[in-house]
Amino acid sequence: MSIDRMCTAVWAGADPKASLETAAAEWNETTDRLGVDSQKGFYTEFLKLPGATADNTVEKLGMAVTL
Repeated sequence: MSIDRMCTAVWAGADPKASLETAAAEWNETTDRLGVDSQKGFYTEFLKLPGATADNTVEKLGMAVTL
């Protein structure tokens, strides 16, 4: 993952700005390859998953385990 590599590089002493720019370029390449509309669709589906947002927790969805 771009962010993982960027963080690891910074912890290893790489320039934070250059590392962030590299990660951003990788993300842009992914967006170009998959397409903006495709990524918007993926994100819309992700938001439906339990735990994707603070308002969409398993507890609020009635899916939490009670002991």
